[in-house]
Amino acid sequence: MNRKEIAEAQAVIDSVTTGSGNLEPLTAAFPKENTMQPYQERVITEMKELDEKIVKLDTFRHSPIYDTLPEAERDRLTRQYAHMKDYSNVLAERISAF
Repeated sequence: MNRKEIAEAQAVIDSVTTGSGNLEPLTAAFPKENTMQPYQERVITEMKELDEKIVKLDTFRHSPIYDTLPEAERDRLTRQYAHMKDYSNVLAERISAF
């Protein structure tokens, strides 16, 4: 916080603690939480589900069964894993921009 923000916060605290009864500064200092749009909620859900699948695939890639697969299949799974990670990173970028 810079000095101005600290002074404003202190003024809000002072107005509340002195019993002035004016809560307007308090509500201005602490605005209501932004609600997310439905598409934003869907993106977050999509990323959570994708990340669960990434963990499962990565776990499989480090299992003994994975080593028994043909090389071509292991290659496809490795490429799938890389694409899923890239996709998850894009979703994370979108979420951070909300």
